[in-house]
Amino acid sequence: MSYSKFIQGIKNGAISSLSSGLICQPFQVVSTNMMVSYKQGKPISMLSTIKMIIQNEGLRGFYRGFKPATLKNIFGSAIYFACLEALKPKVKSNITSNPNFVNFISAAISRTIQMISVAPIYVMKTRFEVSGFNKYSGIFDAVRKIKQEEGYSGFFRGLSTTLIKEVPYSALFYT
Repeated sequence: MSYSKFIQGIKNGAISSLSSGLICQPFQVVSTNMMVSYKQGKPISMLSTIKMIIQNEGLRGFYRGFKPATLKNIFGSAIYFACLEALKPKVKSNITSNPNFVNFISAAISRTIQMISVAPIYVMKTRFEVSGFNKYSGIFDAVRKIKQEEGYSGFFRGLSTTLIKEVPYSALFYT
């Protein structure tokens, strides 16, 4: 892959990530809050979650975690597609020439590299999305506090289950 194609891929990924983030982040915030919110021991509904966010934070609350989500998407897309393009010829020449297996193996390895690389951003994104979670004043503060309070392992919370979910999905989907 040429350098100009790589740079164009990053630009396209950035534009795509920003656009989809502006549209989809409110749904992600509602979803994350529904996963962690309970009222009297029972999960709260989507409508109640939306009302809670509006009441507590206004429309701005729907964009909690937007910066780390956008960073995760930009870097994640760049890493995934760069790895995918670099791995496909190597898998084809060294492991198998079957196009389905080439795609399966390349996508699985690429997704693994991507998820490990963006795991720290993913942790921060998820924590920022939770309504009422105001422990961090920004991304750099989150990095400092996670490192200080949880050590480096704090940046990789949930990685194993994320890999179990994402790697087979990506491999099968790309194939």
